[in-house]
Amino acid sequence: MNLANSSAHVPARPEPSARERFEALDWVATPLGPREGWPPELRFAAEAALSAGFPSLVYWGPDLVIAAYNDAYLPIAVGKVDPLGRANFDVWPESREAVAPFHARALAGETVTMRDACFPVDRGQGLEEVWFDFSLQPVRGEEGAVAGIFCTAFETTERVRAAREGARAEDALREQEARLRGVLDGMGEAFGILDRDFRILTFNRAALALEPRPLEEIVGRSHWEVYPGSEDSEIGRLYKRAMAERVPVSLEHRYVWEDGTARWLDMRAFPVEEGLAVFWRDITERKEVETALRASERRQSALLALEDVLRPLGEPEQIKAAAAELLGRELGAGRVTYAEVDEDAGVIRVARSFTARGMGDAAGEYRLAELGALVGLYRTGDTFVSADLWADARVRQAAERPEVEANGGRGVLDVPLVKEGRLVALLSVNDPAPRQWAEAEVRLAETVAERTWSAVERAQAEAALRASEAVAWARANELRTVLDAVPAAIWVAQDPSCAVITGNKVAAELLRLPTVIPNMSKGAPDPAPVAHFRVLDAEGREIATEDLPVQRAARGETLHEFEERIVFDDGSAVDVLGNATALLDEAGHVRGAVAAFVDITARKRAEERLRRATQAARMFTWETDQATGETTWGDGTAAIVGLPEEALLISTRN
Repeated sequence: MNLANSSAHVPARPEPSARERFEALDWVATPLGPREGWPPELRFAAEAALSAGFPSLVYWGPDLVIAAYNDAYLPIAVGKVDPLGRANFDVWPESREAVAPFHARALAGETVTMRDACFPVDRGQGLEEVWFDFSLQPVRGEEGAVAGIFCTAFETTERVRAAREGARAEDALREQEARLRGVLDGMGEAFGILDRDFRILTFNRAALALEPRPLEEIVGRSHWEVYPGSEDSEIGRLYKRAMAERVPVSLEHRYVWEDGTARWLDMRAFPVEEGLAVFWRDITERKEVETALRASERRQSALLALEDVLRPLGEPEQIKAAAAELLGRELGAGRVTYAEVDEDAGVIRVARSFTARGMGDAAGEYRLAELGALVGLYRTGDTFVSADLWADARVRQAAERPEVEANGGRGVLDVPLVKEGRLVALLSVNDPAPRQWAEAEVRLAETVAERTWSAVERAQAEAALRASEAVAWARANELRTVLDAVPAAIWVAQDPSCAVITGNKVAAELLRLPTVIPNMSKGAPDPAPVAHFRVLDAEGREIATEDLPVQRAARGETLHEFEERIVFDDGSAVDVLGNATALLDEAGHVRGAVAAFVDITARKRAEERLRRATQAARMFTWETDQATGETTWGDGTAAIVGLPEEALLISTRN
């Protein structure tokens, strides 16, 4: 025997198995540390992967260090340095961009399952596209947080490239789902298995957390028995389809347990060898948020519609009717009534109601006493909600029963409006049958009631204002008519500054204005509309604007028989005589002034003519004293006869 050449005949040493590599690795030198220090969840997941008959791998920690894989996974890692104990993207850096999003979802607690996912992989001969079916299951640590990922992966490159789909891929998926059952009990997602007769074989801890019953009351019984009514529901039909056609199904559904517990569940069912593998996720909180959001959006939409409907309406009864109709249609109610309450008279008045579904109009006047205990409940200001008024103990007194049942509505939603401690209005929503009122419906009715009351108040205030304005206009018109009929010039200052002074027709004519203008004040802002004249006092001195009669009266003075002369720019003038006094408000403060003047120009001219005539008559007159014979001559006599006064005196004596 040629021993020198015997080594050439020694068979090559086989590649170590995945378990051998796992056992042989110096874990102290890896980020995961010695295996003795691993948490139970990591040890369990690693053993599950090593023992699995399908490609399995465990990532651990935020860097996704590869803690274990099995022999079935080795072909996926062909061309790579042994990935055990290394971070995932140190082994497959070329796949980071494609794979990282799925890892992120799994680390966030989501179970990620993909079919025929394509990733770039370098197997030593350059990048190539490789397809996989894979599942990433979050593995939770002792505190419940996601600590790692249990990955199962099947390369489907050959199948994709050859376009071969069908039974083999479904069998592989069923096998994968079946083999994962042992791991899923450590996951945070609810999981259960139904056999082919829909008997419940097992639930994991997360599934039991959703259940008010213990496991022994569930396992071995038919799903249809454990969950009454489910067989003929949508979820029952989907389970039967998944079982018969061997296809995955999913559904978001709400289920109410016999004890009244209700949950929204996201169900996903997959065909497996035993029957169906079913995952549930409690999505009640998300659904409640979505429901609240939809209700809020619907409420806002209804309120916007209400604003659009009420905005052009000016009559209170139109507003009540429009609001009642909109709310009635929005809630699908049988009757909506907006009533006004007169507590002093003890009555409640309804002009008309919105009606539907065969309910009658509640129009009319009712005695508050007829409503019995309801009145006391209304006076609290709290919304009265009754699913069935006829059976409501709060209003079920014997004396009240006839009136309550005569109302005709069983489902009742009443919103009282209490202002300053008094019941002033009531928005009543009725349904002919018993009805559970949703919180969003109650809130909508309350808001509609408040806005309707505000709109009615606004319309009533506007109507009162219009009536007041009409009365004020009529009175102002009467005053203008009276002032224009007065044969005197009237000026009225609207405020103590006298910036605005109005006048009547005679005043305009006196100031030689073509018509009555809004402002006759000489103190008006530039350009002054009455700057074509000056005002002089009885001595001929010009009066400053601030010392004119109206301005002085506005400072609190009272002027009687004040005479002044108005001299126009063309040299002509008029003489006027009048009075001026202050106008006071309710508190006695000056708020303006009024003056009344008459034109005395003609009287002044007549007086001047009389004065002159009297003076002329006295120019050639004399008087003789009969006792003494002495004569007194008029002032102008000497001038007329051409003699000095001394000569006339001598002549008279002679």
